[in-house]
Amino acid sequence: MTITLIPVLDPPTTRLPPSGRIKLSSQEELLQCLQYLRLIYNPEVRGSRRVSKSSRTIASTSSSSSPASLDALRADAFERSHALRWLTSLLAHTTDEALLARAAALLAACAGTSGAGTVARTFAFGDVAVQLTDAPLDNGDFGTVGAQTWGSACVLAEMAVEAPAAFGLDAAAGRLRVLELGAGTGLVSLAVGKVLEGMGGLAAEVVASDFHPTALANLRSNIAANFSEDGTGALSMSAHFLDWSRPDSACKAPFDAPFDVVFGADVVYDIKHAEWIRDTLERVLRRPGDAETSSARFHMVISLRPSFEAESESVERVFSREWAGHGVDNWILGITHEEVITCEAESGGNGEVDYAYYVIEWLAV
Repeated sequence: MTITLIPVLDPPTTRLPPSGRIKLSSQEELLQCLQYLRLIYNPEVRGSRRVSKSSRTIASTSSSSSPASLDALRADAFERSHALRWLTSLLAHTTDEALLARAAALLAACAGTSGAGTVARTFAFGDVAVQLTDAPLDNGDFGTVGAQTWGSACVLAEMAVEAPAAFGLDAAAGRLRVLELGAGTGLVSLAVGKVLEGMGGLAAEVVASDFHPTALANLRSNIAANFSEDGTGALSMSAHFLDWSRPDSACKAPFDAPFDVVFGADVVYDIKHAEWIRDTLERVLRRPGDAETSSARFHMVISLRPSFEAESESVERVFSREWAGHGVDNWILGITHEEVITCEAESGGNGEVDYAYYVIEWLAV
């Protein structure tokens, strides 16, 4: 039997050969099937290689249908269950070492086994290298997507490394405080930490925050893998729980002192998130006049997907320059810069992936 390269958007129930025919399939055919499942359930970081920028209207931008459709497949419990059964059957019917190793790793990743299925990677941005581990998703709990590294984090980390001064990372009056919202695996925080570490005497504190216990545990592990815990240097790296929907969680240390720079990558995937993030920023982003520093800013990159159009539009609405319905002491948080960044699609995808990059800061009403 010959299996042609069917597009990755086909579901496992139609893409995979019946379990009873596994013995009749060649190694090459089965390896193709495993690569197909990997693209869905354990993909490489998607759409992170930048190819162009533009300042066209973000709300009207659409990207390839591939990422949105892949999201739907990953969230389909029936298709995931079918993939698990097929992988189990493959393990029972083959003695090929290459197939066994790949199938076992995929089975662990799909099932969310806590002790297996992790993916360790090295991300290099110029002279900055970050060692990162993606934790497997908890089975059936898509709140753990923060334990995976997404393309938006790669784009934002690369931009910060390439031009640290543009992100306010080159100087500060006193100790520079940096916060990442929804840090996930911590790629942005870790890359920024490496940049600050390379600046020698610049005193800085980087706080990576997240909500989900699985993501937080993996985040702390990634910080420990990249930075010494001796506490003797000018740089402090830490991970802390932060729930945007609960304003009181942004009142406790280390969030009780303002931050000079805040980052967020792929942090708007629900219609309520933009408002929650705004409410959190009102508490943690340094306000004008707090200190003799340049304006504090929130840098955010989100992927533009057709299935998340309402979520993307909510950013434009909540952080509108003209909308003064919400603010603090005659100041509102508004978008001062926006652009679309186009990247190559992930392996196995088609076309390109678009990301929206926003700079948000305090504006006088």
